[in-house]
Order: sequence, then structure tokens, then C-alpha cells
Amino acid sequence: MAIAALAIVMMGIHLAASILSIILLSLFLAIVLEPVVALLCRTRLPRSLIVVLLGGVLLMLLVYVLLRMVAALPELNQMSLQMRSLLTRQLTVGIAKQHYFDNN
Repeated sequence: MAIAALAIVMMGIHLAASILSIILLSLFLAIVLEPVVALLCRTRLPRSLIVVLLGGVLLMLLVYVLLRMVAALPELNQMSLQMRSLLTRQLTVGIAKQHYFDNN
């Protein structure tokens, strides 16, 4: 009976994983950014304005990182093509050596 209950709970967690990950991320951000919000509250700005400003800064940071990643994609694609040809060459040489030693 306990195993069946555990299986149901685990299935529920699995089905709710996308929602749980968002909730855990928001909880993490709230805990990490609370000292910053508390410090900025001393400037007599409204707490809601501080939270909106921090959210905007985090959003701009996220957009910046994503744009940098997109800008690096052509270079990464070129590197992957070079690595593929290098790996193919290495495997061809290794197979040829193995075939040579097998025959001698």
C-alpha cells in the first residue's frame, strides 16, 4: 500500500515538474534578492518599485546573455564542423592502423 502511494506521489511530482521548477526558481530569486531589496528600501523608495526595477535588471541581463549566446552560434557551428572532420580523420587513421597490425 505504501509503495502504491509513493508511486502516485512520484507520478504527481513528475507531472508537475515544469510548474515546480518555476516555483523553486522564483523562491530562490526571492531569497537571494531579499537582502538587496532590504538595502534599497533604506533609500525610501517603495518596495514594489524596487522589485520592479530589480526584475527589469534581471530581464535585461537575461536578454544580454541570450544575445551573446546567439552571436556565438556561427562560431560554434564552425568549430563543430571542424571537430567532426578532425574526428573522422582520426578514426580513419586509427582504423587503418588497426587493420595494418591485424594483417601483420
